[in-house]
Amino acid sequence: MSAATTKAALDALLVDGGDVSNVTVYGQLSRKRLLSRGLIFGDLLLADNTLLNFMVRSAEGWLTKEQVVALKFAMHLGDLLTARGRLERTAGSNQLMFVLFECSVTVSWESVHPGIAYSSDQSTFYTSADSGSSQTNMVTLQGRNACKHHFNNASCVRGAECQFFHGHPDEYNDLRKEWLAKRLQLKQKVSAIQGDTHDPAEKKLKRARAHVFCDWIVATFGQKWLQQRGGGTVLDVAGGRGDLSFELWANHNIPCTLVEPRLRKPRKQHLKALAADPGLTLPRQIQACLDTTTMVTHSSTFDLATLVVGMHPDEATEVIVDMALRLQKPFAVVPCCVMSRLFPTRRFEHQVVATYDVFVQYLRSKHPNMQTTFLPFGGKNQVLYMLPCHYESPPPKI
Repeated sequence: MSAATTKAALDALLVDGGDVSNVTVYGQLSRKRLLSRGLIFGDLLLADNTLLNFMVRSAEGWLTKEQVVALKFAMHLGDLLTARGRLERTAGSNQLMFVLFECSVTVSWESVHPGIAYSSDQSTFYTSADSGSSQTNMVTLQGRNACKHHFNNASCVRGAECQFFHGHPDEYNDLRKEWLAKRLQLKQKVSAIQGDTHDPAEKKLKRARAHVFCDWIVATFGQKWLQQRGGGTVLDVAGGRGDLSFELWANHNIPCTLVEPRLRKPRKQHLKALAADPGLTLPRQIQACLDTTTMVTHSSTFDLATLVVGMHPDEATEVIVDMALRLQKPFAVVPCCVMSRLFPTRRFEHQVVATYDVFVQYLRSKHPNMQTTFLPFGGKNQVLYMLPCHYESPPPKI
């Protein structure tokens, strides 16, 4: 097995006809891009200050998609890596390409520079691409793929060496306006979910999602019903700063309890509202994760809960659904992140639950009466819910 730290040494391996099927390369991870669950591209900065393009891909007898994703999470920008793979030349451009199948971190960037984000200067970037990426998630200007770093905040470190379109300096302001408008349209298109009939142009900004969700909860479950459940409370699970529970309590007088392991840090708007109304208080918080221990410790709260809600609760999403179904409580949850790395054993119809659409189907399969609709705000906006009447037929599958 050959080893190299410079591009010259790698070139020599190919020229001399050495074994390039199992090569070890030592370098610093300078760039990585996950194009799909089975494909990663990136650059390794070598000792001679050159960049080696690398690729990680899934293939039969090579790597599975799960192994590719695991490698993606194992590699962090700035880390010094010991990588193994196959060395080859790309068709057409004849540039070196390292097809990586294994790597380990020799020295992590975080251990040497704690709290400092890794960044590269112009000399560390190199690319052999002639006309940029052919991906569909890029904005095009004047028929070319535009550089997002340049038009976002003029921070492209590649400068004249960048493979993407920068345009003439005199046209920057006009091009940037066009880029921003096209990027917004593209983001709306990419984030659209099948079945969502809301006009993207009329959707509220993400920061308004707690307000939108709150209004939907009140309209769907009924303010009087939520208020008149003697001693009951709405459980806002994994609610972060408590935006949703504060909206329900401050604006609709609906008792709420925030279930969140982190200490709540109220927003400025919350503090202003508290200062303006001496009688207003923050909703109660149970500072814990939603699990069996928490449910036993606070059994009376869970027994009297009127509704369980979650706005983008990440890893708590399935826990919310399972708990609500087990206790036959009404619930409403807006899924977002799939968190497939944390839950690798999830399966739906014999396939790994790794995408948003499959995750939603997986959750909905837990009860035949589970309902779904869409809320008018940007980003993941599909809500899964059950009213009290939806529990009147077959038991849940959990």
